Amino acid sequence: MIEEQAEQGVDYMTPHAGILIQYVPLAVKRLTGIVSRGGSLLAEWMVRQHKQNMLHENFEEISQDLSEVRRELRSATACGPGSLADA
Repeated sequence: MIEEQAEQGVDYMTPHAGILIQYVPLAVKRLTGIVSRGGSLLAEWMVRQHKQNMLHENFEEISQDLSEVRRELRSATACGPGSLADA
């Protein structure tokens, strides 16, 4: 998928590798929850599948793949604050 998107012109990717299944309940209790669209989709997938974040588990491989196609890697936790109460 990384190579395919690189061929389409994508010059950076931001995998939400920082959110782990054991922290999803804490994030859901926040006033604004998980405000990242990708992060909320990933959290939902982890809860439904009862599996750890595959982006976290494969982060080294993803990093290597991105360096091979000379693309920038921007890491994201998916848990940035959506309000002052959560900051």
